Amino acid sequence: MPLNRRAAMAAVAGSCVMTNLVGAEAPTAPVAQPDPVLSDAPEAIRSIFEAAFPSHRYRCVRMARPVNAPEVFRGKFFDLTLSKVRCGQRGDEFVSEPIFYEMEVAANGKVVEETPRPVLDRDGLPKPVQAAYGKWNPKGVKGMFVHWYTSVPRGQERVYTVRILIDQLTLHDATFKEDGTVVHADPAVVP
Repeated sequence: MPLNRRAAMAAVAGSCVMTNLVGAEAPTAPVAQPDPVLSDAPEAIRSIFEAAFPSHRYRCVRMARPVNAPEVFRGKFFDLTLSKVRCGQRGDEFVSEPIFYEMEVAANGKVVEETPRPVLDRDGLPKPVQAAYGKWNPKGVKGMFVHWYTSVPRGQERVYTVRILIDQLTLHDATFKEDGTVVHADPAVVP
């Protein structure tokens, strides 16, 4: 029986699919590649950056060591999964760029400064912070969304900030230290 063009193409496509299915191995999960910009940092420093900015989600676009303070490392990162950009005018140019997160680490491993970045795993929050949040938001209000951020202001301790958007006009937020101390809360307790 002669084949027309459509039947011949279907036969070829079908055999290719069957060949691919029979001979193919199960797909594997993508392996996170080491960030090439972080490769010049010492292992102890690199591990601190990688813990905060895992390479499967973030990329380092800049690693700097000041000439007058070579024991300090400053990294600038962006989130590969975030589709938002920051737009604005700089001089006579309109600029669009990813949202950047920065961290400065001293040679002894202490985080000197870190700009606010999202907390990816809320279960990973320190237990005292979770307990303080429970006291601040006893009813577990979620509103339209709940966002957690962490940062280290220069010369201060790490803090965790939570923002609950109730509606288009109402936002509740609170900031906690790692030991659960409330730094700021508006309102004092979520109604």
